[in-house]
Amino acid sequence: MKNISFALILGILLISSAIIVSIPKNVIAQQEDEVDYTLTEEQIQAKITEFKTKHPKFAAIVEGISNLDLKETVKAYLGAEVLQKLFKYHAKNLVEQQVAPTQ
Repeated sequence: MKNISFALILGILLISSAIIVSIPKNVIAQQEDEVDYTLTEEQIQAKITEFKTKHPKFAAIVEGISNLDLKETVKAYLGAEVLQKLFKYHAKNLVEQQVAPTQ
């Protein structure tokens, strides 16, 4: 019985010390990952111009982003996530159709 309780106490001490040691590392890692998403008006226009040259089909959408209010921006952001998933599924289907043997 003493061996089981000693092993249990030792295990609890090891787990708790591992947690205590890892907490500061996690906090530091979270602080380092912060990204500044603010851009100047000139930087935004440069990104829009670059995007329009690469993706002319979406030029009108990109030009309208700076005119959105907060509510429209959140809706567009959520909609963009859905579009991204749809593009992934579509690309997967296209790849599977090309890879699939034709009979």
